[in-house]
Amino acid sequence: MISGPLAPDLTRLAGAWAPAGPPRSRARLFAGAGVALLAVTIVLLVAWVIFVSPFGFTRYPLADHDRTFTIHRAGTYVVYFEFPGESRSALPPALEVGVAALSGQQIEVRPIGIPGVAGAPSAYDLGGHEGRAVAVIVAHRAGTFAVSIVPTPAGEVDQSQQRIVTEGTIALGREWSRTWLASPFGFALVVVVPMVGGLGLLVLAWIRRGDATDDR
Repeated sequence: MISGPLAPDLTRLAGAWAPAGPPRSRARLFAGAGVALLAVTIVLLVAWVIFVSPFGFTRYPLADHDRTFTIHRAGTYVVYFEFPGESRSALPPALEVGVAALSGQQIEVRPIGIPGVAGAPSAYDLGGHEGRAVAVIVAHRAGTFAVSIVPTPAGEVDQSQQRIVTEGTIALGREWSRTWLASPFGFALVVVVPMVGGLGLLVLAWIRRGDATDDR
């Protein structure tokens, strides 16, 4: 009596060389990953627009001089001066920037731009907003503070050191607006790359689904 099989079992050998799964299953996997990546891209785009780009800045006319702000946590904020042409290299605008704490928190103000040196610090020209950074405000505690930005009288301006300004817009942004995240490279890395990846996965899913249909 022969206890073993008369012929070798070739199904195990074939199974070792079989694909990991049917094309339709992999198509669904790619499609799900692509949709998830595109959803993440939308969230990143909204965050970039609100917290990094000039579209999310708080603005008011220079003519208002004073404006009160309330922050809910300590942080660094950047004061920008917006006016046509401000993204070009030029002497810094003659502005007197002051900040007064209204709720006892410690506030630091650091001007940006060296008198007599032409430049365009943290400049931008995007979506109808054009400006440059003029000061950094560091709040060590949450609270309310008043920002006072007044053009220096023309008679007191040394035009070899600063430019006379009489009108424009003051914009207040978060510290990330001066980092690489606000650059075209930052936008590409945060938004474009995941978007292209998501679309690529959807295309791959469509191709795999087509292959599964052809195999029927």
